[in-house]
Amino acid sequence: MSGPGLAVERATWLPARTERIGDWLLGFTGGLTKRANSAVPATPGAALGEDDLERIEARYAAVGQPAVFRICSAAPAGLDRRLADRGYAEASVTEVWARELNGTEPGDTGSSGVEALSTGAREAAPVAPRPAPAGPVIADADRPDDDWLAGWLGVKQNGARPGAAERELAARLLTGSPARYLSARTPDGTALGVLRVAPAGEWAGLSCLAVTPAARRRGTGRALTLAGLRAAVTHGAERAFLQVEVHNTPAQRLYRELGFVPVERYVYRER
Repeated sequence: MSGPGLAVERATWLPARTERIGDWLLGFTGGLTKRANSAVPATPGAALGEDDLERIEARYAAVGQPAVFRICSAAPAGLDRRLADRGYAEASVTEVWARELNGTEPGDTGSSGVEALSTGAREAAPVAPRPAPAGPVIADADRPDDDWLAGWLGVKQNGARPGAAERELAARLLTGSPARYLSARTPDGTALGVLRVAPAGEWAGLSCLAVTPAARRRGTGRALTLAGLRAAVTHGAERAFLQVEVHNTPAQRLYRELGFVPVERYVYRER
């Protein structure tokens, strides 16, 4: 299947401020995530002349941030080598994974113990777990509260509790586009993990999956992802996508089991 495309991806993750130089869109969000602080092609095959490249570098330098470029299918041929020769390091390699949702509500629970999205003619991969007494309790909200933000940022920052300024910046980024915010807790209220689901037309983007260290390898990520797919269907999405770094093999294994397939790969170059 084909991926959502850069325009849909951006619609689900809007930088706090966007500027345009030539054929490129520059995101600025205080350095929080490369997706929100990088230069991306405005259209497929975007040109990047030497003058525009220098202007982009100068613009990021002016705000004290490194220049970061997304090298993807919409970027001009040869840009990766050109930036490497200019001293840009490969910051990360990421894949976009996607799956069909069939545009229906979850069906009845089958013998496999999971609910499936089904049109009657075909079945997609499982998308909703059979409730289990000891399983996580999933809550759904239309905005991220401080606990949700702490759950996401805490995992990103290796357990450090974010300050007020960090939470404010994260909230500004996350609420820049419509989304649902899922939280998983134990029955007694202990936080386990979080996930964000952002609808964009026929697509929904799943992001910010963060599970506390104590809850890993216990099905929390699976439960949140399945709940996220249910939420995507509820909000009219026909397809879902997510992004995962190529070295994150446990996450890739989970997503493949849940019916996702890789549809595109991109690289961030940074200097």
